[in-house]
Amino acid sequence: MTSPSPVFHNPVYLSLGSNQGDRAGLMNQALALLEGLSDTSVVQSSCLYQTEPQGPVADQPWFLNAVVKIETTLTSEALLICCREIETALGRNRATETPQGPRTLDIDILFCGSQVLDTPDLKIPHPRLHQRAFVLVPLLEIAPTFLHPQLGRSIEQLHMDLDEPGEVGIYTEAVLSV
Repeated sequence: MTSPSPVFHNPVYLSLGSNQGDRAGLMNQALALLEGLSDTSVVQSSCLYQTEPQGPVADQPWFLNAVVKIETTLTSEALLICCREIETALGRNRATETPQGPRTLDIDILFCGSQVLDTPDLKIPHPRLHQRAFVLVPLLEIAPTFLHPQLGRSIEQLHMDLDEPGEVGIYTEAVLSV
């Protein structure tokens, strides 16, 4: 008797951010490591965007942010583990960093197809993505018509709904290599 095939939730959208060290280099290394995961491929990426830090730690360098679309046979939970391992491999130490402070690399799972998941470790869709210009602007570039599975609104509509779009500008000094 064979076990049923797992259900995969594609496309998957990830947000990448960095404001320490060689920001663009770290993000390109993260893409290479994502591409190296078993049965995972990076399909598309946004431009790099330079964005103002958000939250209580205002005195920190600006971030580079991007969104990438991947296809994978990994479950959401397995993908989260891989993303955390990539962050650690590229110098992030969640145990010692200040929450919402400077970091070498942050990888967030934004969407896994139309999956909705709410566990202590993982919430999909990302619970605050619709409030963050630094996520919506790069997502708007590569997936403007993608529908948020809980809000029933496209990325384009969510972007138009932003109260405070923040400062988000294209970073022209480097690119992401897919």
